[in-house]
Amino acid sequence: MTDHESPTTDTSIEALRQLKQVETETASKLARAKAEAQERLQRARDSAEATLAEVRRAIEREREAILQAARSDAEREATQIVAEGEQRASEVRDAATQGAGRLKAKLLDAIVGEFRGSGPGK
Repeated sequence: MTDHESPTTDTSIEALRQLKQVETETASKLARAKAEAQERLQRARDSAEATLAEVRRAIEREREAILQAARSDAEREATQIVAEGEQRASEVRDAATQGAGRLKAKLLDAIVGEFRGSGPGK
């Protein structure tokens, strides 16, 4: 080696060292950026999952409220139907009782009338 080649070699070696340092720094920056991006992505996923879980809970609460309201409505309607049925049955029973009473009265009148000689048809 000559004295003339030595400064060029030193310059080349220094350039290679700087290049290696830049590569190392760049790789380090990329690794940090990748790690930060992964952390942000994980936080976003966690947030989305938490939001989704809360929405599911809210939907379940709403579904339960709707079902409870439907049960109450159905029970109220069933109670009304039963009450109407009981009222109608009472009316029919009363009508039958009154009809039987009238029939009984007519039969008694007919029987008593025959004994008196002034029954129906005479």
